[in-house]
Amino acid sequence: MTEYAEGSFNVSEYLSKRPQYPEKIYDLIIDYHKHGNTQTLLDLGCGPGQGSWPFLGIFDNVIGVDPGEGMIKHARQAYEQIAKDRICAVESLDSLKVPERSVDLAIAATAAHWFDMQRTYAHLSKLVKSGGTVAFWTYDLAYPKYHSSTAEMVSRFAYEDMAQYVDLQGCKRIQSLYKELDQPPANEWEDVRHFAYPNFGVNKNYIPVLEKELPAHLSSVEGTEWDWDLHTDVS
Repeated sequence: MTEYAEGSFNVSEYLSKRPQYPEKIYDLIIDYHKHGNTQTLLDLGCGPGQGSWPFLGIFDNVIGVDPGEGMIKHARQAYEQIAKDRICAVESLDSLKVPERSVDLAIAATAAHWFDMQRTYAHLSKLVKSGGTVAFWTYDLAYPKYHSSTAEMVSRFAYEDMAQYVDLQGCKRIQSLYKELDQPPANEWEDVRHFAYPNFGVNKNYIPVLEKELPAHLSSVEGTEWDWDLHTDVS
């Protein structure tokens, strides 16, 4: 995670390789929040800002927060091109200058696994309005869509063989599709839900069951976009 916060981090390259989130995620969040206000959205760990772009036509103001100098710079540039007068980006929650109980929707797009969750919930308890919404989502690895035996190999390499080089807690949270993300204090939050696609049993990490052979019309194609599945989660 610290690599993302470094000023030398190549944000443009990062953004070019980052998948866009399915509309289903935004539809689910918007439908859940349909009775809430749409004045202010807070994007935690906003990165270059792509997680909040689909909300720009709905919320009056969008605030992005990210510790990465390059991320914030890129987010500010993108936000200024899209909606200059109603968007800002800052480096940390501590430097966020907004009134308490002023946030209608707080999101974290593939970022919550890096958070100190208790500290995050403490901040959100002060910032989010009564009746407001908090939505975190993530996706697992891009598994090969065909030849199912390779899916387990990819998972083992990412989560076991590379374990010494990565943040283990963050990776476990991703692998569980946020089932292992700390829950908010029950006395401060209500109606806590977890959605996962595809659905899987408790205490089981997701390894996709995939077709064993490549379809005939793709037999000579390798490394293309449709060879990979993106599985997403909203929590």
